[in-house]
Amino acid sequence: MIGVRGLRSSVVFSHKRWLATEAYPQLLRDYLKDCLYAENEGYFSKHAKIGPDNEGNQTPLEFPSLFDEMDYRLKVNELYKKGHGAWLTPVEIFRPWYGKAIAKHILNKCYSIGSGPLEIFEIGGGSGTCMVDVINHIQETEPKLLKTMKYTILEISQQLAAIQRKRAVNESLPAGCWEILNLDGLAIDRILSNSGNASVIALEVLDNLPHDKVIFDSSGEPWQCVVTPRSQQEAKEGWKTSRELLNPILFWGESKTIESDTLAERFEKVSDDLILHCLNILEDKGLYRKGKYSGNLDYQTWNQALHFIRRKLLRAENCSFQWTKTGVPTASSAVGAKMGSVYLPTGQIRLLEMLARCIPDHNIVLADFDAVPGSVVPGANGPAVQVTTQGVIQEMDNYLIAKPGSADIFFPTDFMALSRAYERIVGRPASVVSPGEFFSDFDDVIKGSTTHSGYCPLVEDYVNTAFLVTNH
Repeated sequence: MIGVRGLRSSVVFSHKRWLATEAYPQLLRDYLKDCLYAENEGYFSKHAKIGPDNEGNQTPLEFPSLFDEMDYRLKVNELYKKGHGAWLTPVEIFRPWYGKAIAKHILNKCYSIGSGPLEIFEIGGGSGTCMVDVINHIQETEPKLLKTMKYTILEISQQLAAIQRKRAVNESLPAGCWEILNLDGLAIDRILSNSGNASVIALEVLDNLPHDKVIFDSSGEPWQCVVTPRSQQEAKEGWKTSRELLNPILFWGESKTIESDTLAERFEKVSDDLILHCLNILEDKGLYRKGKYSGNLDYQTWNQALHFIRRKLLRAENCSFQWTKTGVPTASSAVGAKMGSVYLPTGQIRLLEMLARCIPDHNIVLADFDAVPGSVVPGANGPAVQVTTQGVIQEMDNYLIAKPGSADIFFPTDFMALSRAYERIVGRPASVVSPGEFFSDFDDVIKGSTTHSGYCPLVEDYVNTAFLVTNH
């Protein structure tokens, strides 16, 4: 079963700032960053609510006391109702077992005595639950490490950073072994570490990193997306609409112009260095090797048939394609075929480059959604857009919303491509593993998160998630 993504739940941006002509045109990644992270006005500033008490302090579920899968889902539903729209992520639902497994992974596979003090960097720490559970496990099993170790959270949201500090104090975490920095995770260049025992954690962060959008015209030429006020949408010579670049019959969904009452997308020939760099990485033919996460679901065969027809008509049939679990092409496949509209993970590429430069000898534990169920914006790697009103989720087909900061905008992660990009950028191999593969190494974790009937939601729920971990 594909799990539904839990609602997750510089400069001060006023509503007028979003319509100021001097702010536009801007690349899609800049617009999305403002929507999600702008201080006071961004989604994660307005909706920093976690768990039933909005600060992540829910009592851990006693899984062995739950009878079966139905009992588990009823309990989770109760947590959502108590939170009135607060978001819950796997590390919150499965605490302390999720964080304990990460701590065990780091200690067993990443830590080496004599290679320096243990350093853990978490990008986007949510309510601080992972930090609390990891440090608690280390305190229980390797208390001597606490004297020299440091767990650092890089949190862009002031509200979430405050919640994390409060949690650390309330949970009586040893002073001196943790630090909360109110920084953008993509500004990790302000953190330098040469420790051979540095690990980087990012849980449900990749999906909210800014993305760019390109459209390949009939000749295979890429055009980059810019967001502009509708009053200026024809102001620049050479701009085109998606309908002018894509055949509306073959690409009926993708050719539709994305616009709102005030903003519209337009396209210009690619000139941005980061977009060009990302395209170059995704064009690497090594990205197309087949992996276990390239399968499709039976009910999505229509999407594959449609793309097969497109490839034949556009003479791209020799390109190797990979498919997400929801039956659409991955970003790397679409870039390799030079076909249609593609949402590029430029924020993810920038993060990998920052890690390679600033924490060169690191290990990673990255977890996120590799497929997004429900309604998504058309295009390879297209995002889901969700607005929550009084605890009710409304799915949108447009991220150029009239009220900035009101929607969660998140993308599936092409983990197979990301693993190859990691190897190319960082110079070390990394593996894509399922939750079942990651957690099955730890018998106590599996036992503690299994219901009376034998159902283990830690590995059987959220099957549309994956981990990227450094090879050892």
